Amino acid sequence: MIYCDLAIVGAGTAGCFLAEQLSQQGYRVALVEKSRGVGGRCSRRGLPDEQSVDLGAFSFRHNSGLLTPDLQRWQQQGVLRPWHHSAATLESPEALRRDTQWCGVPSMNSWHRKLCTQARVITGVKVEKLARREGHWLLLDAEGCAPVQASSVVVTTPARQALSLYPWDNEWLALIRMASERTLSQWVCALLTDRTNPQLADRYSGSDPLLAEAIRDSSKPGRDSKDSELWMLHGQSGWSASHLQLQPEEAGQQLLERFQQLLSPRGNLQLLSSHRWLLARHRGPGVAAGHLFNHQLQLALCGDWLVDDPHIDGVEAALLSAQSLTRSILNPSHSGCAA
Repeated sequence: MIYCDLAIVGAGTAGCFLAEQLSQQGYRVALVEKSRGVGGRCSRRGLPDEQSVDLGAFSFRHNSGLLTPDLQRWQQQGVLRPWHHSAATLESPEALRRDTQWCGVPSMNSWHRKLCTQARVITGVKVEKLARREGHWLLLDAEGCAPVQASSVVVTTPARQALSLYPWDNEWLALIRMASERTLSQWVCALLTDRTNPQLADRYSGSDPLLAEAIRDSSKPGRDSKDSELWMLHGQSGWSASHLQLQPEEAGQQLLERFQQLLSPRGNLQLLSSHRWLLARHRGPGVAAGHLFNHQLQLALCGDWLVDDPHIDGVEAALLSAQSLTRSILNPSHSGCAA
């Protein structure tokens, strides 16, 4: 069994950033993740010929202005860089504009690996239940074994996965259920073009019934591209939800064909990989504090779905939730969010 001050369930963006901040404050942190690696929806998938592609969240905006010191620090460490790129809508694909977002280098999840270097990372372990015994928390797996004991525990999983972990009080339970019901699924696929397409923007978005976004992954900093291009296609949540039972190859082929119809890329297109994200996007109700923290129980919830700002979502929301929870853990009197 591993003994620690703080156990974090889920090694996505919120969990990894929280681990970094509290490890730097001297906390012994254990990060427990059910998948094989860290990053959550910022994972990277290996492709043929030693290639790889950001499979989920491909970049993020910084709209709040609250993360500037952290962004500068990560940039200095060489794990995050601004992505200056051309963008357009699928409705007006020729109306190009310049845009800037942030992305991990050389991949989104390499940034996450850097975040949790000071924590004890346990992958391939799914936490099924949280149990409070004699003033400590036990993280129980499917067999009822407790690989981790901690003084405090933070759940950073999507709301739907958090629902069954603990008998939450009524106020927290209502928020978790509401966020679970608003969770959106998404089909994504990676494709290769055997020719470059300088006439296209690096990123497209829009309200097409099928295709939500098209991203030239090879245009991002730290990605190598010469005579071919890697593209990521993201399906609309409504279309994805009504086509969850498709085989991955079929879903990917439909996205590829729609990409061809809308943007007419040059060269031959090869479908490399398809993936179904069941818990892709989270439109939670949010709370003013950006997290939930019960100081008496030393129990907290943290994640993008808890940030109450319609202009901030995804990766930035997860970072802000972890940032605000760190302040509450270090200074409980300013928490204002205890149950």
